[in-house]
Amino acid sequence: MNKDKKIMRIPVEKIIIGDENVEIKNKILLDKFKNKVQKEGIKRPFVVTKMSDKYVLYNRFYTFTAAKIIGYKTLPCRVVNNIFMERKRKYLEYYRRNFIRNRR
Repeated sequence: MNKDKKIMRIPVEKIIIGDENVEIKNKILLDKFKNKVQKEGIKRPFVVTKMSDKYVLYNRFYTFTAAKIIGYKTLPCRVVNNIFMERKRKYLEYYRRNFIRNRR
């Protein structure tokens, strides 16, 4: 079994969003996610990678923020290795640079 697929519960205060400049701007969408998390809970694990004593989050920002606001103490996470996340980070940076900026 690949150890990178192991799911573990990680304290919310140890999880950080990969890009420090990420800001939730769509408050209506955030409210929808908060309602969904309150009704259904967290069904799928978050994908994180370990960086020193923190875990960097790379997916499901609205769900994570909603769970944090609601008061979740720990969240289910799949910890993946840094090689995989480096590829993912480069893709996200490319996407943000080329698609998100152009929408504004």
